[in-house]
Amino acid sequence: MINLSRRGLRLLGIGIGAVAVLFLVLLVLVSLTFSASARVPPTAVPPTSTSVPPTDTPGAPPTSTPVPPTATPTTTPTSTPTPTGTPTWTPTPTPTTPVGSQNLISNASFEIDPRTNETLWYVNASGVDPTAEWSTEKSRTGTHALALRASKPGTQAGWPGWLTTNPIPIAQGKTYTFSAWSFTPDGAGAWLEVYLLDANGNFKVGLSTGCPNPGSIPKNQWQMQSRTVPADSAPGITQVRLGLQQCLSFTQGQTTTLYYDDVFFGIQSP
Repeated sequence: MINLSRRGLRLLGIGIGAVAVLFLVLLVLVSLTFSASARVPPTAVPPTSTSVPPTDTPGAPPTSTPVPPTATPTTTPTSTPTPTGTPTWTPTPTPTTPVGSQNLISNASFEIDPRTNETLWYVNASGVDPTAEWSTEKSRTGTHALALRASKPGTQAGWPGWLTTNPIPIAQGKTYTFSAWSFTPDGAGAWLEVYLLDANGNFKVGLSTGCPNPGSIPKNQWQMQSRTVPADSAPGITQVRLGLQQCLSFTQGQTTTLYYDDVFFGIQSP
């Protein structure tokens, strides 16, 4: 039994020694690994955010195109009178310009641009699509006339045309005549309108030559329209505004052209 005990102790000592050697080997390996990892430099990580250039560009040209100024009458009416009711036309004998009466319209044949001096005129579109110009295409006297083109049908707002900018004074108890010559190559309807105003420029009543039927409109020749204007057509009337307009009641969408020349407004001769 003594011999067995010594052998067992020897074996036990050998085992303990082996375990100790293994432990030392493991300890050395762990130490070497730790040292190697400590010597590895850190890896640089690029930043995740990226700078974004500004989206707006300084000095960009404007999107809108400036519009050059146009000639504007020195006086603009505060309100535009409009005809009321259904337009009618009553044939009348061809009138003649009163003899010996003073024409209250200067620049009556439009040889001077009527938008800038002499008797001023302006274009009243009346909610449609007119093209109006001081034209040399047709004229009855001299070289110029007023041209007017439009295509949309007339509305309750009235008819487009040229209107006098400044009211013309009239005297109570007098009767006036308003006349003008017109020319159309395609059946445009000429409509002379007189807007009677009180002393404050308020519209009181309108008188017109009416809207002609297309079948009665001579083409390619000058013709005269005329309207008698009693100054006492309504109480308080002291001035008038005149209109050289285009009736669109029968146009049915096609463009028609009208020229006006040789306008007269004055006291009717006895």
